[in-house]
Amino acid sequence: MKSLGRYGLLAAMALGVAGCAQTASLEVWRPAQIDLPGVERIAVLDFQGLENTGQIARSAVSAEMFNNGFYQIVDPAELTGHVAQASATDPPTEGTIQAAVEAARNVGVDALLVGDVLKYQVVDDERNHSHVHFINGGGGDFDHGMTDSFVGVGFENRYVETREATVALGFRLIDTRSQDVIATREVSFTQVGQRVNGQGYIPARETALAAATARCADEVVATLAPHRRPIRVTLVGGGLGKAGSEIRRGNKLAVAGDWNTAAGHWEAALESDPASHAAMHNLALAREAAGDYASACELLGRAIEIKPKQQYLEIKRDIDDRERQYRRAMAQHEHRSKPESAAKLEPMSGVALLPDGPGEFRR
Repeated sequence: MKSLGRYGLLAAMALGVAGCAQTASLEVWRPAQIDLPGVERIAVLDFQGLENTGQIARSAVSAEMFNNGFYQIVDPAELTGHVAQASATDPPTEGTIQAAVEAARNVGVDALLVGDVLKYQVVDDERNHSHVHFINGGGGDFDHGMTDSFVGVGFENRYVETREATVALGFRLIDTRSQDVIATREVSFTQVGQRVNGQGYIPARETALAAATARCADEVVATLAPHRRPIRVTLVGGGLGKAGSEIRRGNKLAVAGDWNTAAGHWEAALESDPASHAAMHNLALAREAAGDYASACELLGRAIEIKPKQQYLEIKRDIDDRERQYRRAMAQHEHRSKPESAAKLEPMSGVALLPDGPGEFRR
């Protein structure tokens, strides 16, 4: 066996210590896709849809908006006695929506969210796939010049079961003061489950539809309210010595989601080695997780000065972009409750109050 030599052994040890690149989940702020200054209280009515799908959609959207916490969600029951809602199978009439808007305004609701269930279906598919492949082999007594070979044919059967649950929602947000449509959007999501030769997972139809509905409701909230989203970030591994050991401890904690404790280990790594650009990079991500973008940018700037790696340059650009989105989201929090901002609401150009029918929005 050939010896690695002193330097080769050290290099192998360093690679073993560093290990593969690790990724961790980091939550960041995203602003609402549509600014709605002055809107604080929203009531969500049953969506129009077949059977009970409209009630299911309203329940999912209301739950997501309540969990988000940006708006105060008013129970539609507060409008009872003021408006008679259309049945779940009928499209809303002009009188129904006008009465609902007036009732909402009378109880201090700023906006009314109405919509349609455009799609709510599950499609199952079962297919058999057969694959033919050739097998080449050989052997023999090579020392005496005797060999043999063979060609075989193999068959592979794959029985594939697939379930796709698709939900699509269209919604409009109506300003109760002006009766204008101030936000409108369509969202959809498909939940896919698959099993191959009995291996895999196919959720129950109701479970798949519930998951797809929840994702649609999440997109409704992303349209109307600032929100947090998880992203994946890559951590830099540690080298040899005490600093490297502290970096690895911090990385393990960050992967588990404990950014605060991880930051303490990366700070200890910098105390041991003030020039550890890896510790600076990882600590910058921890500062971002805490919302301290100034410290995050300062740490990354120092890391780039020591070692201008492409990874550091790219993450610096990413953090700069995420900071802009964070500041916009915080500005939306600040401006929403200012009374003077309510007058700045403008209707969406060319959008009528009423739909022509379920899923068909006039423009």
